[in-house]
Amino acid sequence: MKNTRAPVLSLLLLTLIKAAVSNGSPASEPLDLNGNYGPDTPIVTISPPNQVYFVGADITMSCSAQSSPPAVYQWAFNRVYYNGSGSELSIKLLQLDNAGNYTCMAYNNITRRYAAFTQELSVVAPITTVTVSPSRAQPIENKTFSLSCEVSGTADSWRWLKDDQPLSTNERITLSGENSTVSFNPVLQSDNGTYQCVASDPISGMVSPGYTLVVNWSSLFNLNVHFQMDRTPQLSLSAPQTKSILWE
Repeated sequence: MKNTRAPVLSLLLLTLIKAAVSNGSPASEPLDLNGNYGPDTPIVTISPPNQVYFVGADITMSCSAQSSPPAVYQWAFNRVYYNGSGSELSIKLLQLDNAGNYTCMAYNNITRRYAAFTQELSVVAPITTVTVSPSRAQPIENKTFSLSCEVSGTADSWRWLKDDQPLSTNERITLSGENSTVSFNPVLQSDNGTYQCVASDPISGMVSPGYTLVVNWSSLFNLNVHFQMDRTPQLSLSAPQTKSILWE
């Protein structure tokens, strides 16, 4: 007697699948009666795990996806694919130009399906020096003046201190260039003090040496000549915050 059980079971299974699909039941992927499936969305991990990496570090990216048979993996950097394939991608001595988007694509040769996942990699140069540079050597009262924060390394945030306290800004004292520059328009005697810049990256920060701002008077002396009828001219010589000197 011929055994018809297997064909009957296969026909019944196909009927149930068609009924489930026609009734709107969810199906994650096409069913392969031979047990082939996938790949699912890949999972990408980076070792050692960090949110940001310093220049010079060594890392390994690993990619895995549920798939039968096992998936074939290929990597791309900023949408440009690497030659060759493999589930791991190692980078030695990271540089700033290694920062970007890394995509792992998993492909199943039997199901002819593929899935991809993109992981962003952030690379920064460690901050080694922070200095404050003035726009002019001699700041003059009632003239424009600015201080700039110069950083060796990668900084993504800046803030200013005056006499060890957070710098207060207003319509006259403003910040620009992502807060890397403080401008005085104009600079006044009340701005005298010690200024410092704090530059930071996602991992660390550094404070600059203090820059002492001493505002010079706009003029050292004011000379006034007064003429009166039948009298010798009067000369008045004055200096800021001093008493006038008068000759007759």
